[in-house]
Amino acid sequence: MTYLGTIAGLRPTDLKTSYLRRARHLHVGAFFLLQGFHEGAAKVFRQAKRLGMTTSLDCNFDPAEKWDSGIREVLKHVDVFLPNETEACRLASVSSVKDAAADLATLAKVVVVKMGARGALLATRQGMRRYPPVKARVVDATGAGDSFNAGFLECYLRGGTLVESTKAGIATGARSVEYIGGTAAFE
Repeated sequence: MTYLGTIAGLRPTDLKTSYLRRARHLHVGAFFLLQGFHEGAAKVFRQAKRLGMTTSLDCNFDPAEKWDSGIREVLKHVDVFLPNETEACRLASVSSVKDAAADLATLAKVVVVKMGARGALLATRQGMRRYPPVKARVVDATGAGDSFNAGFLECYLRGGTLVESTKAGIATGARSVEYIGGTAAFE
């Protein structure tokens, strides 16, 4: 069971410029659950880029199934977009994950489509490459996508290449599914 709490109440004005100036990276997860953030989100990402920050975004599933909320405008200011394959296909209005990744890579600089037991697909404007999964004994997939994001971004922000970062994301996501709950693998 998930309790969403105040997630829908976050507003772009809650992110003060003074706070952003102290950071080097902006990551927004669960975009579609952040209804109060949608209007003005592109402005926040533009400001982060002007401040010299790198940016990343994970949209999560859109419970309204509109697959918009201004996200395509936001993606123009995103360095790394991290959807799963269902989300990518729905956002691009296509059934092929490769077509979806290619479409989304015309917006975000890097698109990493999480494909669970089938690995990940990394796409940029220069092309795309699929990376195989890491074998894992699946106990619970809760939090696997967020764990993938954490592994990818930790490597990426330390200066890892896109290949290294994708492999780190896959490894972290695979470790996550071997335990019950979204964080038990990392305690």
